[in-house]
Amino acid sequence: CLCYLPTLALFASPADDKTAAFVHLRIEGSKQTIFEGRILTRGHIVSTPSGGAHECNGLNNHTNPRPGPTPTTALDDASHVANFTFDG
Repeated sequence: CLCYLPTLALFASPADDKTAAFVHLRIEGSKQTIFEGRILTRGHIVSTPSGGAHECNGLNNHTNPRPGPTPTTALDDASHVANFTFDG
């Protein structure tokens, strides 16, 4: 399924790994909610069907001083937990 993302809210809270965070994530599709729940995420490589592997760690080519989770890594982690696909 190709997921649409009109709503993506991240609310971070501390986790054991300083580069990880629990977030509340809600993903809305065109006709239904695809995922809603709490997910642990951290920066990692995200692979997409149309674009290969992408480093998603929040550094933004070292503009930010520390790596961390991003909305894309939260989406990717949720896709593995809830067994849905996305591409972008």
